[in-house]
Amino acid sequence: MMGAMVELLRDRLTKLSPAERAEFVGRFPHAYAAPRPRTLHQLAVRLLAVLRVDAAALTRGEVQLLEAAVALSGQPSGRYGPAVVVRGALESMLGVGSRVSAARIEEVLGRLAARALVLADDDLGVLRIHPAALDLFRAPLGLRSHGAADALPPRHAPLEPGRPAPGLRSAHEGAAAGQAAAATALARLDRLLEAFTEGWPVLKRGGIAVAEVRRLGRLLHVPEDEARLWLHLAAELDLIAASHGRWTTTQTATAWARAEPAARLADLGRALLTLPALPLEVRRRRRAR
Repeated sequence: MMGAMVELLRDRLTKLSPAERAEFVGRFPHAYAAPRPRTLHQLAVRLLAVLRVDAAALTRGEVQLLEAAVALSGQPSGRYGPAVVVRGALESMLGVGSRVSAARIEEVLGRLAARALVLADDDLGVLRIHPAALDLFRAPLGLRSHGAADALPPRHAPLEPGRPAPGLRSAHEGAAAGQAAAATALARLDRLLEAFTEGWPVLKRGGIAVAEVRRLGRLLHVPEDEARLWLHLAAELDLIAASHGRWTTTQTATAWARAEPAARLADLGRALLTLPALPLEVRRRRRAR
């Protein structure tokens, strides 16, 4: 049954734009660990394999819908694989049309799908629940055992109504801003690699001259401090290296430039977390003294 979830997730990944796919995969830190997936099918398999659920990260509405679905599934635990529930039965249980709106159900299901916890199989009219979600509830909706004849799920289950999202920007604006930032980050690294194909001089003590950092800043249209950050990231990713007195691009850079944007963004995020120093923070502290 996991095969059906793999196909659903692969189809979902196929329909996403590169930026949307990068945002989706970014929720799974180990998605691109070696051996790196080469196809969307392999990526879907990896995502479902590494998926872990932190109940504290779920909203109340997500927990409520999941609990109702798990209770309705009648499946005792995740060790038996994904569970399946008929979507219409779940909507009836949640009181769609009377106690909660269809739009609210769609909203919560969308967020759970973004975590790959629940995927809708529209052709069959069912929802497929990841095994990790099943293990969140020992007694869903108070049941002692899933689907037991003497402990059937209640006719109705709670699902809090939607609330206005706080903040100063809409979800669409937030997503657009995130996509733009991701595209800008990759574009700046691409521009850096293009510049370094000609080779930049290495200082005797290593590193790169301040004047060259400033020149890079002008090429990337960023301040000197930020140019230094991009240099550190490129070196951390092994995209540039010193050889024969020149800083130049590596073989890794050639392969990296051809990789999926989602994979490149994941690499970039990991590099940022593993930098031995934070160039921007260091410079700011010096100025504050």
